Amino acid sequence: MEENNNQEVAVVEEAVKEEDVKTVLTERGEKFTEEEWKSPVFKNGPTREQVEAWKDKYEDIYFTPFDGETYIWRTLYREEYREVVSKADMTVFDKEETFTDLCVLFPLNYSSISARQKKAGIPTTLFSMIMDKSGFVAQTAPIKL
Repeated sequence: MEENNNQEVAVVEEAVKEEDVKTVLTERGEKFTEEEWKSPVFKNGPTREQVEAWKDKYEDIYFTPFDGETYIWRTLYREEYREVVSKADMTVFDKEETFTDLCVLFPLNYSSISARQKKAGIPTTLFSMIMDKSGFVAQTAPIKL
């Protein structure tokens, strides 16, 4: 009997502790503690607050790690795509870099110019992923009717 009472007291104490923890509720119904909200989502990364702001603004965001560096990026909008592809004076590489400049959210200082000092394949790989998640790759093979 005494063991049952101790368990009930522990449950009540835990519930009181949970009430004391300040939480943040996002527009999408996700709940985070204040500590989670202000903490980076990965080492040297953006805070949960920043990530959630990006999700509110862009909806679909993704992250991709590359040998110790993590990139957060969003999908491409049709109007952005049309604007870039209509520029006849741009090479394929220029367009790749422009798309990644538009869509990479983190590192905050990312640019195609800074990326030139990094591994050569990162911008191209990010570009491929951005295009894939932006609807340029079918999720299944065509189905004959």
